[in-house]
Amino acid sequence: MTAIKHALQRDIFTPSDERLLSIVNVCKAGKKKKNCFLCATVTTERPVQVKVVKVKKSDKGDFYKRQLAWELRDLTEVDAKDANKVRDNTHSLTHTHTHTHTQSLTHLRSFSTPPSLPLCPAGESGV
Repeated sequence: MTAIKHALQRDIFTPSDERLLSIVNVCKAGKKKKNCFLCATVTTERPVQVKVVKVKKSDKGDFYKRQLAWELRDLTEVDAKDANKVRDNTHSLTHTHTHTHTQSLTHLRSFSTPPSLPLCPAGESGV
């Protein structure tokens, strides 16, 4: 996982002046494992912006590409269990992938989460 983290930092995040803090390998439930990651990043310039970025390994080659990005301040919940669940009046990162590693959600909570926008692991209610 360290080699992947270094490759992502070098190829994806350094060119856009971001620093990779943590990565979580995610995969679709019931599907064969595809290399897809949720990454916690911060910008290197002030004001600092904290983001959650979805990165996918290309099918044609050995490189990664950025798919989606969400600013942490805009998220109230990360629910990796049920993408079909509807939530009203919230900004949610609802993802059809399940986490194969949950340590980084705790890590995400530990850096720069505004108190008014709790970041909850799937299954917990933050609202």
